Amino acid sequence: MNDNIIQTEKLSFSIGSKLILNDIDFTIRKGSITGFFGPNGSGKTTLLKLLSGIIKDKSFSIKSDTELKQGFIFQMVEQNLIPWKNCINNILIPFESLNRNKIDFEDVAHELLNELGLEELCYRFPNEISGGQKQLISIIRWLVYPTDILFIDEGWSMLDIVQKERIHSLIKRINKENKTTILLVSHSIEDIAMICDTCFLLSNSPGEIIDKLELKDGFVANNELIWTKAKKIFPTITKGS
Repeated sequence: MNDNIIQTEKLSFSIGSKLILNDIDFTIRKGSITGFFGPNGSGKTTLLKLLSGIIKDKSFSIKSDTELKQGFIFQMVEQNLIPWKNCINNILIPFESLNRNKIDFEDVAHELLNELGLEELCYRFPNEISGGQKQLISIIRWLVYPTDILFIDEGWSMLDIVQKERIHSLIKRINKENKTTILLVSHSIEDIAMICDTCFLLSNSPGEIIDKLELKDGFVANNELIWTKAKKIFPTITKGS
């Protein structure tokens, strides 16, 4: 049985005459958590949108299972939530088009809200909560809904350190329990070191994969490995920067 859920072959993408991604090959294992790390303009977000089908393009080959249930957590919170629905109804949006009783998942949503200390937000609307809280509500939506693959574009960039640690634990638990494949973009080495199995380093524009890191030895070792390898794309990087 093939354990790969996505495979790209010679993936390149341009906008007009500007080359954004160049000749990218990789495979993603089912049930893995994969991070993409690189400088601004390296095409990380574009890559996620291509893989998810948000951006349609036929100039490359992606091999994936059919009928995949997907979720996408955007960096911009305004793209994540519908303003006229309260928080609990925003979380339950994926179930409105399914032939399943969304009440079956409402209890799970409340459990996750409680776990993150957000139960009081249940019936508030997006304009009544902070940017970080909007990100949390969006994350909870896709953790309640049992996706096969979840794309996360800087999904917790606005969270404080306590909530970020809680989300890390929650993401790892959902990944383990539901076998959800997770692909994420982050500018935080610590985020990737904490939760990812694999990290791809992308070069400056046009984005090319310049290294693949297998992260297996725990947070401290992973953090040191990524810092060391990141010097390939950030020659002047220091831990104090």
